[in-house]
Amino acid sequence: MPDDETVKKGGYVYFLTNPAIPGHVKIGKSTRPPEERARQLFTTAVPRPYKVVAFQRFDDEETLLRAERELHAKYAARRVPNREFLKLTLQWSRRKRCCWSCRSA
Repeated sequence: MPDDETVKKGGYVYFLTNPAIPGHVKIGKSTRPPEERARQLFTTAVPRPYKVVAFQRFDDEETLLRAERELHAKYAARRVPNREFLKLTLQWSRRKRCCWSCRSA
């Protein structure tokens, strides 16, 4: 591979819910598949496993980072301070996934 060629590393932006935290959705990004990320987060002092409710794959890091930032900016008024959790209902997450998928396709 030539030195000047850059490798674009993509990943996923995901929406997760947890029955122990009703009314909240976690929006984050990961280079790992969302189901794997949800299992990883289950080891972090939450009593119940996370459920993946929506995700979108991005092929490069720049687009991945931009997508996550845009979602957090859009829902900034609903954000739990200093967390990636938003006070949203599951229905909102599903609706947002549909709009978001159409826009990024």
